[in-house]
Parts: sequence; structure tokens; C-alpha cells
Amino acid sequence: MLSRPEDTLQAGKVLELHFAGETETYELESRMPHKDGNWV
Repeated sequence: MLSRPEDTLQAGKVLELHFAGETETYELESRMPHKDGNWV
């Protein structure tokens, strides 16, 4: 898994708002797994 499920859900919501013309830009911070197993 390359991102946390809640981050993926949030990304979809933010992208939908952008595609609907409700936001000018699309910006999102997401966590990814580090090779040591921690999320960064």
C-alpha cells in the first residue's frame, strides 16, 4: 500500500471539488510508508 486509506479518501474528495470548479488549485499532503515501516 502506497498511501493510507484515509489519505486516499481525502484525495478523492479534494479532487472532486477541483474538477467541479469549486477550487482553483488541487493541493494535498499524503503519508507514505518509509522503508523502516513508519509512515512519513
